[in-house]
Amino acid sequence: MEAYNKYMKLAENASERIETLKAGDLRRKTGEFLNKADKLMAKQNYISAAHNFEAASRLLLKLGEEDGAEKFITWARLARERDIQEGQPSDQWITIIQNEIKNLKEKIKSALESANLKKAIEFYELMAILYTEINKPESAEKARNNAKKIEEKIEEKRVPQEINKLEELREIAFQKAQKYEAENKLAQASKYYKEAARLSEDLGEKEIAFGYLEKAKYLIKQIKKLQETKEKVKGKAEEEKLVPKEITKAEVELAKLNISDYLKNARNALKDELYAVALYFYEKIRDAYLILRDSTKATKTESKIKEIKAKMQLEKVSSEQLRSILPRLSSKAENLFKKQKYSEASILYYRIADIFFRLDDTDAGVHYLSRAEIAHKKSEK
Repeated sequence: MEAYNKYMKLAENASERIETLKAGDLRRKTGEFLNKADKLMAKQNYISAAHNFEAASRLLLKLGEEDGAEKFITWARLARERDIQEGQPSDQWITIIQNEIKNLKEKIKSALESANLKKAIEFYELMAILYTEINKPESAEKARNNAKKIEEKIEEKRVPQEINKLEELREIAFQKAQKYEAENKLAQASKYYKEAARLSEDLGEKEIAFGYLEKAKYLIKQIKKLQETKEKVKGKAEEEKLVPKEITKAEVELAKLNISDYLKNARNALKDELYAVALYFYEKIRDAYLILRDSTKATKTESKIKEIKAKMQLEKVSSEQLRSILPRLSSKAENLFKKQKYSEASILYYRIADIFFRLDDTDAGVHYLSRAEIAHKKSEK
């Protein structure tokens, strides 16, 4: 009894969401039955049309739309009356319905024996429709009550199973939330705390749900604080880069030599939408301008860097996705290089470099830029 009461509390909290989904599906099916009925009426296939009107009426009753159900029961009766051939008794359609009811009783018996309770409910509900058509309200009510009794039995059997399943899912969500929190993956942790809260809400345990939700909100606040701190540290670091430092004459000459190459590579990377490669070269350009004491161009380049970073943030590609394609690209690039298809290999090496830069593996990125340059030079020979 305790499990049943708990489930009833659960059902009360979740019923609106579930009923909305069910209602949408029932309305769609009702529309399909009515559409078929209209087409069958046009073809003068009246008995099949009546069956579709009756099926639609059954669903409308489940939706609580008694007026609509009554309307289509009337249409079903009219369709059956129109099927009477010349010379047949005027109440022949009633005899046909009585035979269908007898057939439904056999189907109900078979469904109950095979424990197909949902089918038994459907047959009782159709029987109620047919009894209504031939104006036997007491028999119709009895059929509907039998359907309800079976539904209650199904519900009672489902109670402990559904509760156990929801509790199991909540425990899984909670364990994942704790795991991600311990790994400092706060966004994922917050997601699973919210999931645990939702499941607790479905179980009718509002206080527990509130606790999980508060934990999720707290983690979101922590993420924002960390992001703000990170931005402040990053901004400070970028400011420090713009402060002139002691440099040698050799560094100045090297900066002068490299800027044109860096610019060429950065622009080519942007053209090919290799934003991480472009970012790498623009950062090199900015550093070169700082060495040359050209703060105006250094600041202008810094703006370009921020613009590229903003573009990269719009590309919602996870680290896992990037890592998953690396082995295939690397293998393909090396095979192309071995086959002396240097131009194609160079393109792939640049792509691989771009991925490594996105993964914050600068050394690997630089390595593949070098491979790309070697392949490019070989392609020009």
